[in-house]
Amino acid sequence: MSRRTISFILASFAVAATTSITAAETLSTCSSACYPNPTEDCFRVQDSGQRPGIQVGFAWLFEKFASAPQTITKTEIATVFEAGEDECKREDTLIAQAEVKNSGPTACTISTSVSIAGSTFGAGIVIPRTLTTKWKRTPDGTSINLSLDGQDAMDHPFLGFSNNHLQEAWGGLITGVQFSPKSAIIATMNGCIRYDY
Repeated sequence: MSRRTISFILASFAVAATTSITAAETLSTCSSACYPNPTEDCFRVQDSGQRPGIQVGFAWLFEKFASAPQTITKTEIATVFEAGEDECKREDTLIAQAEVKNSGPTACTISTSVSIAGSTFGAGIVIPRTLTTKWKRTPDGTSINLSLDGQDAMDHPFLGFSNNHLQEAWGGLITGVQFSPKSAIIATMNGCIRYDY
C-alpha cells in the first residue's frame, strides 16, 4: 500500500476518533443485514479461497475460543494466519472470562487490498496500542462475537479504504466483529461488512 493511501487512512482515523460512536451499527443489526442473504445495508466482500491462510486462521481461532484458552500466543497467530514478520510487534492475546486483550508498543496500521468488481483498492486497519473486547459465542453456537461497546473512540480499531466512497459508506471505527469458520461481519460507524474468506 502506498504512503499516500496510509496517510489517507490515518487522517480519516484522526477525524473519526473525535466523533461520537452512539450511532454506530450494532453486531445484531449487521448480522440481520448480512445473513443469510446480504441486503443493500450490507457490503459483501467475497475472497473465498484467494487467501487460504485467512480461512484456516479464522476456523482455528473459532475452535480455539471454544476451548476457553487463557492465552493465544503471537506465534500461534502468525503460524495459522500465515503471516510474515509482525511489524506491529503485538504481544500474546490474553483471555480472562469474557474479555480479550492484546497490546503492542504503539498503535499500528495493518495494510492490505480488496478487489471489488474488477478493481483493487487499498485498505487498512488501525489497531490501538491496547485493544480490549468482550467476547461471547452466539446463542446458536455458530459464531463468536467480539464487542467494543462502551469504549472511548480512541480505543477502537479503525477500518479505512483508499476509495472515498467506500470509506464514507462502509469504513470508520469498528464497533464489533462476528466471525465463524467461513465468514466475518464487521460493524463500523458507517455500516456493515460481510467478508467471506
